[in-house]
Amino acid sequence: MRLVLKREFISDGEKEMRRPSISGSAKTFPRATPQRLASLSLAALLAAVLPAHNLSAATDSLQYQDQALQVEGTSHEIRIPDGYVLEVLTNRLASPRLLTFAANGDLFIGSHSGRVYRLPPPYREPEVLIETGDYPHSVALRGREIWIAETGGLYRAPYQAGQRTLDPRSLKLVAGLPSGGGHTSRTVAVGPDGRIY
Repeated sequence: MRLVLKREFISDGEKEMRRPSISGSAKTFPRATPQRLASLSLAALLAAVLPAHNLSAATDSLQYQDQALQVEGTSHEIRIPDGYVLEVLTNRLASPRLLTFAANGDLFIGSHSGRVYRLPPPYREPEVLIETGDYPHSVALRGREIWIAETGGLYRAPYQAGQRTLDPRSLKLVAGLPSGGGHTSRTVAVGPDGRIY
């Protein structure tokens, strides 16, 4: 698998924000399992949001380095920007999907396994926040609420920073979503206006 991290700049009035993103192409590995690929994907995504040090000004050219990454005994050659470190933080997630960081640094990960994971820093010990019984593809946090997008609907529940578990009975359906047609993932996000999208 070859992943290339690139910088993307967004203008926000007078403030310029730097946001790393990932692009690349996947190739089939011998005996590749969803868990191996998910572990590698999680590591790559975390590397994009957890650089070893800040990127320099937008006008500087980006220099790359090649890095070998071992995932369950298989070596993968990956090209990453200088100054980034790519490592597998955990391989104990079942079918992880989208990542969301909380203000306190906790990492939330939806999964195709029916679980929403919470990983507090340093992101090595996943905890099951909730098992929904459906496909919680993504999570968003707004104030003291957690929003979970599943195949059949968008759910909301009260949530306090650092909370380790979420009672399934606290989830309230906000909007039912149509299912079927082969597309089962749903994504939720909080926009800059504070609205849920």
